[in-house]
Amino acid sequence: MRPGQKRWFEVGNSLKRGDSPAAPRAPATTPMALFVIGLSLAFAALANPLDQWHWRSPLPQGNGLKDVVFGDGLFVTVGEWGTVLTSADGRNWSMARTGETVTLEAITFGNGLFVAAGWKRVLTSADGINWLSYATDASIEALAYGNGTYVGVGEGRIWNSPDGITWTVGGQSWAGTPPVLRMSMVHLLSSQQVKCCSRPTE
Repeated sequence: MRPGQKRWFEVGNSLKRGDSPAAPRAPATTPMALFVIGLSLAFAALANPLDQWHWRSPLPQGNGLKDVVFGDGLFVTVGEWGTVLTSADGRNWSMARTGETVTLEAITFGNGLFVAAGWKRVLTSADGINWLSYATDASIEALAYGNGTYVGVGEGRIWNSPDGITWTVGGQSWAGTPPVLRMSMVHLLSSQQVKCCSRPTE
């Protein structure tokens, strides 16, 4: 999308089956670049400027990546089997050890803290490298931060937390099948508005 316009244009090279991720997902932005990860083969794309994209495979590791965030000068991406990778430039990556095997579906950054989450597990880190793990009742598929609150969605529920560790159900929740079968994206529109939507299943 060109700045100041509402029309979208194809940029860079077309991606072919076999040498690209199954589907792009999870953008993170810095003042200088846009970073997007794909769901399979741990591919990542870095654009700077936005009409020049370069697909990369962070580290020789085969775990799929699920989400990425930029905070405190650091890209942090999470994925299958407790995978956490960090990079200061989007090109050179290091693996952080979490001691977890659960798939980490989402990550956000706020109030000086990285928070990652998956199936009944939440991880926090002040630097993106050293992580603490906590058991939780929340099974979170997407995270956001705003107005001093971490917000997560998953299994038809909206969760909130003041510290990224203790989570409570906030807003509407459902027993049985929720109206939205898979809420898997969340954005804070304002201090009092939360937007949730579902992503097509892979």
